[in-house]
Amino acid sequence: MNPDVTNIVFCVVTLMCGCVSWQGVICMVSCMFNEENYVYNSLFVVLGGGTLFGGLLVKLRDIPLVFKPIYYVSVTAITQRALVVNDFLCCYLTASCSSSSSPSPFNSTSPISSNILSSDQCPAALSFVGDGSDEGNLGRLALSVTGLDGVDPFAELASIFCVAVASRVAAVAVLRVVQRGQEMLKEVNEAGS
Repeated sequence: MNPDVTNIVFCVVTLMCGCVSWQGVICMVSCMFNEENYVYNSLFVVLGGGTLFGGLLVKLRDIPLVFKPIYYVSVTAITQRALVVNDFLCCYLTASCSSSSSPSPFNSTSPISSNILSSDQCPAALSFVGDGSDEGNLGRLALSVTGLDGVDPFAELASIFCVAVASRVAAVAVLRVVQRGQEMLKEVNEAGS
């Protein structure tokens, strides 16, 4: 969505790291369980929880305390947040009250809205100073509405990369533990009847 070269490269790198991290999580969970059902159920909880409680559908402040860890540890949630913040944070979604050639949408004859907004009022998010800091005000408004205005996309990318490495290392460690457990098994021969 964002046409800037830096943002496009960030998007591609984030998607690649997110996919590799998700594959690492799948690998790690698959190594932990022998039963397919446990693997599928665990991955469903991680994927569904990350999608629901990742900060895009439910704001962080509205997530129940029990589900708050999902916000911070779900690879899908971190990837989605990094991509959304990357797209909306920059400078191509800009608007002001004076930039529209159509009649102001804030003029209304309704008694309720006329008490809230007068015809010459402009919402604070669309007030335009013109010093260059206003560039991208619609994107930042969308981020503040969703509660993602404090998210650092580069920190999210770094955490996705760390999860990619840590999940692969954890999968190898789990496989070694399982292998040692299998080596310690003793074969029991039943005496014939």
